[in-house]
Amino acid sequence: EPFGVTVNGEDVSRGAGAGWACAWPEVTFGGANNFLVGGSNAAIQLTFTGTAAQTATIHNLTVSDLVSTNQADLAVRLEGSNRIAHVLGWNDSRLTFAEDSTGSLNVQLGIHVNDNVVLTIAGGRIEARNKLWTAPIGGLSDNSVCSNSLIRITGGYVLANNVYGYTSGIGGGHRRTAPMIHVSGGTVRAQ
Repeated sequence: EPFGVTVNGEDVSRGAGAGWACAWPEVTFGGANNFLVGGSNAAIQLTFTGTAAQTATIHNLTVSDLVSTNQADLAVRLEGSNRIAHVLGWNDSRLTFAEDSTGSLNVQLGIHVNDNVVLTIAGGRIEARNKLWTAPIGGLSDNSVCSNSLIRITGGYVLANNVYGYTSGIGGGHRRTAPMIHVSGGTVRAQ
């Protein structure tokens, strides 16, 4: 039975394809590939790993998590309307929302980084809300350190909607270190 999420036109229930593999509920991507990911399954986590540059075009996608980890160099191109519960830049990775993004991304639990991560928002329309004690965009409230990370906003429209308080809209989690933040373009609203 199909899982409802496709990679390059193939449902991930197939188990594997060029540069990706699915071990429920995680779909892992690796290698220098371009991926077109779409569909809907709120239980699926997308994990991008490895040092090769990867591009993922997400189109009308609804999933649980999108994770860039283990030195991944991931460019995400937004098309259509996308909903992801949680976005994580982890373990020395680079995560970029591409300048040529024409779509939107709604993130219910935040876009978070840990140490030595570069998160760049260069295009698209991104709205991120937070969970308790975390920033909508930035750090978590646990023991993770993000002071050696960088959040760059160079384009697009960004709304960091702090629904619980206790933290900044873009910055560190409650009583935790904050990443460096550099805004040089786009429209940013942090509340």
